[in-house]
Amino acid sequence: MDAARARKVLTDHVRGRFPDAFFELPLAGRSIPREEAPSLWAGAGLGPASRAFLYVHVPFCLRKCTFCKYASVPVGDRSQVGPYLAEVAREADAFAPVFEGVPFRSFYMGGGSVTVLREDELDDLLGRLFSRFRVADGAERNVEFNPESATDGHFDVLLRHRIGRVSCGVQTLDARILARYGRKAPAPERLAHLLARARDEFAWNNVDLMVGLEGQTREGFLADVDGVLAHRPCEVHCYFYLSVKGDAQQDVMDGRDALAEEIRRRHGRDYEVTIGEFMIHLSARRRRDVRFETYSLHSWADAHTLGLGTFATSRVVGACEYTLVGASADVRAFPPGYEEVCWAVRSMMMRHEVPHAEHERLFGTPIPGRLADALAGIESEGVLRRRGSEGWNVADRDRIPDAAVALAPDGWLPVMVRNLPLTLPAEVAAAEAPGIAAFLARLFPPAGGVAATSIVLGEDAFTVRLAARGGSPLEAWIRPHDPSQRAFATAGDIDVVLKGEPAGGPALDAVRRAAGLLARYRMADLHAHVRRLVAEHRYGLH
Repeated sequence: MDAARARKVLTDHVRGRFPDAFFELPLAGRSIPREEAPSLWAGAGLGPASRAFLYVHVPFCLRKCTFCKYASVPVGDRSQVGPYLAEVAREADAFAPVFEGVPFRSFYMGGGSVTVLREDELDDLLGRLFSRFRVADGAERNVEFNPESATDGHFDVLLRHRIGRVSCGVQTLDARILARYGRKAPAPERLAHLLARARDEFAWNNVDLMVGLEGQTREGFLADVDGVLAHRPCEVHCYFYLSVKGDAQQDVMDGRDALAEEIRRRHGRDYEVTIGEFMIHLSARRRRDVRFETYSLHSWADAHTLGLGTFATSRVVGACEYTLVGASADVRAFPPGYEEVCWAVRSMMMRHEVPHAEHERLFGTPIPGRLADALAGIESEGVLRRRGSEGWNVADRDRIPDAAVALAPDGWLPVMVRNLPLTLPAEVAAAEAPGIAAFLARLFPPAGGVAATSIVLGEDAFTVRLAARGGSPLEAWIRPHDPSQRAFATAGDIDVVLKGEPAGGPALDAVRRAAGLLARYRMADLHAHVRRLVAEHRYGLH
């Protein structure tokens, strides 16, 4: 099977389960000692004119909600909080000289649940950060809060540090649904009080809801929207929940246009309602005179991001991104063309266009030949429609994932950011996660002539990238015959996607042996097993 066909086979399966998945191109990784991370910025050319965002991660929650895809751990007895905050303080001290004179365009603190910190801990953390880094006048200063743990004292601290935007994770007002996911609903009067303060005392406030939770009905979600809008927030993000239960998720996605239209009918006079690839967005028409440049790790090509704290990801424009994990920084260098391809895919996904002018603004040149040829090929397939000399508009939104595949250079397979929660290069595993390395070695013993180079753990499939001695790299995709069972039934439940030539011989035998070992796991068990190994051996958090 050739590379193009291999990518399409894999993507067709992914699209069948998650049609609005967000794609990113995988990168080879390497690990460096965490204290060496500041050296990655040496060639960034930072200065007063640099566009840079500052993100600080607080990974603690009261409990881990099972719908959450973000890197967080239960706070437990709080024994990890003090050492973690000391670690962030050391990082701030180490990076402050690197970013001297750089006015950050946005400050964002998220998690986790920031308000799990005590009021004095939050006060000390914000004070240290703002004493070490300069945030531009008028820039966004945003902090997330959980209504279950937030207090009036927390709000007083935020106001004292000139936080202008707060974001409240409500998710749903239905306490029974929250309980299914391990979350406790705040008392209605308490939530009303916090949302009123967020609206009246901060320059901007946001509320997050979720669409498609198990047990949630269409009318139940609309009641959530009605209930939240009764508090008149500036903004509401309603995120589509991409659950393991594909049929329920598909029902939500199929009905999203009708949902948005019903919200417009009920609240269109007061709120502008727009629909994106992974959310319904509501913005108050009575807009305040606030102009924030919003933090995003995906502001490709012209915005650096400095992330502080374990699990935080940083991005050095034109060079690499890295994530702080345990004692290491996992570094992923950008290969030639990577940022431009990611920009094109995100532009199609989020704005349904690929404009020449924006490419020239971001990258300093017109869209280059290889990318332009690929876009023209996608146009010939009916996915894009040319807009004269201005670029392209998306003509068929359902086929955007096909476009993502077509744009990927040979050897790059698209990976879903939100639904493949773990991609771990084997070289990182060997250095930082002996449990993972042992797991891979058990699946593919050294004597078998095949070595695993990375694993991708999906919602209903286990993908392993392999290197066969004396042969071509291959992709082993192991999945159940019956996706509804989400368990590997037999060693025959295999699709092997090979780059360059058909799989066979020792490589295929090795994959079949691995599938036999995996047959004992249900996917949920495999997730739990690998996540436990990662937590214990790599991140140092339990």
